[in-house]
Amino acid sequence: MHDDNNTLSHEVNSTQKPNTIPPSIIQYITPLPKKPIKKVEALKLTLLEHTTNRNTNSSIMHDINHYYEKLQSKSKTPLVAKPQEKELFKDFKDWLDVTLSFNSSIQNLTRRDATRETFDIGLRFSPLSHLYFTTGLMLDTNGFKDSDYQPNFYYTFGYDSYALDSWGFSYSNYENNRFNADEKSAGFGDGTWEIHYRTKWQEFLLVPKIKHIPNKDFTFVSLSGYRQIGDKSSFSFDYDKSLHYNQHKLQLSMKSFVYDKFFVAGSIFLYSDWGLQEDYESDYSFSLGWADSRKGKFSIIYSNEYMKTRWPWREEGGISPFEGKISISYNF
Repeated sequence: MHDDNNTLSHEVNSTQKPNTIPPSIIQYITPLPKKPIKKVEALKLTLLEHTTNRNTNSSIMHDINHYYEKLQSKSKTPLVAKPQEKELFKDFKDWLDVTLSFNSSIQNLTRRDATRETFDIGLRFSPLSHLYFTTGLMLDTNGFKDSDYQPNFYYTFGYDSYALDSWGFSYSNYENNRFNADEKSAGFGDGTWEIHYRTKWQEFLLVPKIKHIPNKDFTFVSLSGYRQIGDKSSFSFDYDKSLHYNQHKLQLSMKSFVYDKFFVAGSIFLYSDWGLQEDYESDYSFSLGWADSRKGKFSIIYSNEYMKTRWPWREEGGISPFEGKISISYNF
C-alpha cells in the first residue's frame, strides 16, 4: 500500500468547532454528510500514495483506504486535521506495525509450482514523527524458480508529513534483492529515489513527483491525482514520463466498496509507444476482495496487477485475466 501505496498514517480528529477558526486549519475542515456514515470515504480531504514501481509488493501495499479507517466517527461536527506533532518521538505503541501474509495464485491450485508462492513478513518502523523505515521478507513455500526476478526482501525509507502544500522524499528498493550472495542480486543504487509535493486542486489531491534510479540512470516525471466520489468510491490517475526514452504512460483507476470492507477496483493503462511496453506493464488490471488493515484483522484479495495482461485485439499474447495472485494477510 505506493503504497505501498504503505507509508501513509495521517490521522484526523473529530473536535468541537471553535468559535474562531484559525486560518491555518480552515483548508482542512470538511463537513460530514447529515446522514450517519460507517466509512471515512465520506471525507472529502483524502490522501493518495500510489506507486508505479514495477516490483511493488501489492500484498503489503494493497489498500489505500486503510489510511482513513481511524477517522470513523458518528459525530456531526467537522473533521479537523490534527496539527503537526511537536513531540520528537511517537508513543512507543505506534513505533512498529507488522503484517503477515500468504501469497499464491489460482494456477497453483492445479499445478503446485506454476507460480511463486510465499509467506511474507512486512515491518514498518517509525519512532520519529513523519520519518519511516519499512522492510519485507519473502519466504518461498513451493519449488518455483525464476533466475531473473525472485527477491527475498525489499526495503524503503523516507519522510512525509502528509499535509497539503508540503514536500517529502523517499527511497524504495523492490528490485531483485537476494540473501544468497552467489546469486544475481540488486544493490542500493538499483533503488528509486523520489521527491514529491502534495497539493490540492478543485476536488483532487495532486502529487507531482520526480523519480531517479542511479544505477540505470533512469529519471521519471510523474503526476498522481486522487478524488473521492460519494461515500464509497474513488477515482485516481497516475501519469509517468520517462526522460531516458520517449515513453508516456497513463493509468486511470476506479475503486468502490460494494459492502462493508468488500471492494472491487480496476485500472486501464495507456502508452505512447507499445513497442517499449515491458512484460510487467499491464494493459489493464483488476482486483477485488475483503480489505481490512486494522490491527487484529484479516484481508483476502485477488489481483492481477503488475502482470502481462493484454487486450484481446492485440497480436501480442498475454496472460488470462484470471491468472492473478491471491493474498491472505493479517495485521498485528
